[in-house]
Amino acid sequence: MPQTEPAFLDEEAMAEQIGQIEDRLEDLLEIAAGCRKAMMASKVLMIGGTLAILAAILGAFRENSIALFAGLASFIGGIVWFGANRSTLLQAQAKIRRFNEARAELIARLPMRTIH
Repeated sequence: MPQTEPAFLDEEAMAEQIGQIEDRLEDLLEIAAGCRKAMMASKVLMIGGTLAILAAILGAFRENSIALFAGLASFIGGIVWFGANRSTLLQAQAKIRRFNEARAELIARLPMRTIH
């Protein structure tokens, strides 16, 4: 009888670890989704900045220098924002892979039960 109790406790501990890993995976997936949205917004910012620069060069605004500087700031800000979110996304994806591997390893170690 004492032999089954430690195995049962191990199963409980592994199930708890799997649950914790899945919770962390959910958090990481939300982070990744937020990064993708921010990357899309940064692309819009870069396009807007480019259009403002072109409009300033072509003389579409009365105050070309203000439009030019605003366009440059938008374009550079978009690049920085894109890069920051891309690196965060890559880090999150690497953690997601590691957590998925750890979860799969724990699931593989769980004994199979026969259901009648």
